[in-house]
Amino acid sequence: MKVKFLENGPVRLSVESDDESINDILFNEKNKSITIKKNTILCRCGKSRQQPFCDGVHRMSIFSTSDIVEEIEEINKMNFSRKGPFEVTKNDKTKLRLCRCGASEDKQFCDDTHLEIKSSKYTF
Repeated sequence: MKVKFLENGPVRLSVESDDESINDILFNEKNKSITIKKNTILCRCGKSRQQPFCDGVHRMSIFSTSDIVEEIEEINKMNFSRKGPFEVTKNDKTKLRLCRCGASEDKQFCDDTHLEIKSSKYTF
């Protein structure tokens, strides 16, 4: 599985699988599996009404990125909480925190800026 950061947009989660639906990759804060497709688009602007999935609202807001890392490969699992980042565990047990509020200084990785957001425009 890998994550690709799309320029000025969401994250694409790609899973190599023969199945159309995958149940053991993405988990919510209660560790409940969320069914995804082989190519799933996840919000990182923080304003989608279909969290954690992208609904395209980033196109109507001022969301821009200057991504340095374009892809993260060898991902084993992703967790997310209602008001926190995507927590990625790689196959080698390395853990990464991906921003999903859109306000992090480094749009790819969480810097805990979400803890200061009070605006109702954010839905993450």
